[in-house]
Amino acid sequence: MADLTQLDRLRQGAKDWNEWRIKNPGILIDLTDANLAGINLTRANLVGANLAGANLAGANLARADLTGADLTGADLTGAKLTGACIGGWFFNSRTNFDSMICDYVFLTSEIQEKNLVYTNRRPVDPSKNYEDGEFARIARSLRFNKKSDEDKKLILHIDIEDSSNDLTDAIAWELANLCKALNAYHIACGGNGLTIDDWNAFVSVREFVGGKR
Repeated sequence: MADLTQLDRLRQGAKDWNEWRIKNPGILIDLTDANLAGINLTRANLVGANLAGANLAGANLARADLTGADLTGADLTGAKLTGACIGGWFFNSRTNFDSMICDYVFLTSEIQEKNLVYTNRRPVDPSKNYEDGEFARIARSLRFNKKSDEDKKLILHIDIEDSSNDLTDAIAWELANLCKALNAYHIACGGNGLTIDDWNAFVSVREFVGGKR
């Protein structure tokens, strides 16, 4: 269940919320199962936030920082995600991306001249955007689970749930780039148990999810 104090503060707006987070950097953000439907979260600092099971239907998450956020089981139906930073976020098959509006996203951020700047855009070409429903299509085809091994290194397991040949070659290549940007070094594809630990084998990922296996 969400921390009600945090939930009330977030509902007051992103500006006050972001200032509060700057002053309280060590506080864990618990918005589990929170009802945030239709709320304006533009540019909100949601880094590392636990949004598992949250209702974000119709929410405006444009330019929000969702780095490392937990969106497992969250409802993002009709949410706006354009320009958000999503590096290291994770979700599962229960996360709902239906009718999401997303032209492009960023995978990393950095401080430039004391300002937070999002970098590593997807699609990479700044003149191109995702087509209607394309980002949601990519997301629905994947299940991200964050785990740590004995060396405490991040492992990103990616299970291809859509084993059909519907995934286009372009989406397959985008997937490979996405994995690299997220520093994933282990990929498990579908029930076939294909494991790739060498990033020189990106082309194999591309061929596998592109239906060329």
